[in-house]
Amino acid sequence: MPGRRTRLRDRVLKEKGLLAPGRGAIVPIEDAPTPFVKTTLMKLLEVKHKKSITVLLFANDNIYGTAKVLDISPSVVSRWKKRIRDAYPS
Repeated sequence: MPGRRTRLRDRVLKEKGLLAPGRGAIVPIEDAPTPFVKTTLMKLLEVKHKKSITVLLFANDNIYGTAKVLDISPSVVSRWKKRIRDAYPS
C-alpha cells in the first residue's frame, strides 16, 4: 500500500492533469541546462503546456493573467520572473 506522501503526490498530479499512466519520473520539456534552478512545479508546468517555463512566464506582461493561465499564485509568477531576469543579466 502506498504511503501517505505518495498518495498526496499522486492526488496533486492528478488534479493538475499530469498523472501519467504507470510509474516513472516526469521528464522536463527542456533538458538544456539553465542559469537558474527550476522547481518541480516549473518542470510540471513545462510538461503540461509543452513549452519552456520562460516562454510561459513572459508570454503575457500581466502577472495576474499569467497566473490565471498557469493556475498558480501571482506572487509565484512574480518571484519566478525575478529569478529568471536575475539569471540573465542584460
